[in-house]
Amino acid sequence: MKVVLFSIVMTIICLNTEIYGQTLQNSSYNIYVLVDSDKSVTINDFENVKRSLISKKVKDITSGLKFNVDKNVVFKIYGHESLNLGDISDVQDLLLKGYTAECERYLLLENEKINFLDEPKWYENLKELKVLRLENN
Repeated sequence: MKVVLFSIVMTIICLNTEIYGQTLQNSSYNIYVLVDSDKSVTINDFENVKRSLISKKVKDITSGLKFNVDKNVVFKIYGHESLNLGDISDVQDLLLKGYTAECERYLLLENEKINFLDEPKWYENLKELKVLRLENN
């Protein structure tokens, strides 16, 4: 009886873990932001967005999203390791003027492997780099 009960409980836990993991995976729309060593900003596939146009670009991107109560927007901001935290925070402030959302900030730590960041869909290759997640205030 205990073995059967244990098996049922473990099966329920495994199923919930799979469902929960899937829910988390689909629960956000990520907007990828790169702040390069020269402080130029790339938002998703839009390169060299002028600082004065960052909020407008974010509004353009988010206005095209379909409303989904289960899906939130997350800015994933990646800064070159040579930048000051203030440089990344300034870009974060401009992003938030365009759309209020959660922000995650990271430093890119491997300068020699950053060549692919000039390519379209650069954010799909981030897993190849060492990154340091910065704590939010």
